[in-house]
Amino acid sequence: LYAQIDASKVELETEVTEVNNSGKFVLTSKGDKIYYENLINTAPLNKFLAEASDEGKAIIDDLSYNKVLVLNIGFDKASERYKDEHWIYFPSKDLNFYRIGFYNNILGSDELNVYVEVGYPKDAPVNVEEELKKTLQGMRETGIIDETTNVVDYSYVIMDPAYVHISGPTEEKIKKLFTELEDQGIHSTGRYGKWTYCSMEDCMVWAKEIADKLNEKSAA
Repeated sequence: LYAQIDASKVELETEVTEVNNSGKFVLTSKGDKIYYENLINTAPLNKFLAEASDEGKAIIDDLSYNKVLVLNIGFDKASERYKDEHWIYFPSKDLNFYRIGFYNNILGSDELNVYVEVGYPKDAPVNVEEELKKTLQGMRETGIIDETTNVVDYSYVIMDPAYVHISGPTEEKIKKLFTELEDQGIHSTGRYGKWTYCSMEDCMVWAKEIADKLNEKSAA
């Protein structure tokens, strides 16, 4: 996709620090001021609204969600118990994690490699070292690893937001806000831009719908 567009129009490693609705421009972390006719947002709606100058700030606190710590852990040998599973949910309050996925089973490699998901309320602090310790203990208790299994390496990602919470009253406020923003040429889309729960296919359909809408507007 990147090879088919004008690379001079793409800014990498650049943050949008402010969206000025009335002036129809954005400010970036590189100090640039970029004017727009139409703006398409795919960033999380709560973060986008925090940067926007006017509409939407009033509903930021209404946007409920959780955040997730994802631990990626590599071990020095295979699991004796889980040899075929791609991912498993663990609905137990005695464990700090709720899901573990097995990269090695998906890819057909030998040593155990997993991703571990640990959920938090949106404002909770995250102690990665403590959660890693709890995770390894939980993996022993569930038979994923044993006392002779050693960690080779690990990395982590904090998804913030991770899963948005859908509620009727908030949905109505978001719907009204999107109508107001679209009147100003601002379109928010994608799983987090729309603040919804969806598949990748949904996002692709929405992107095409926006492109068609803007192309029709341009041709008019």
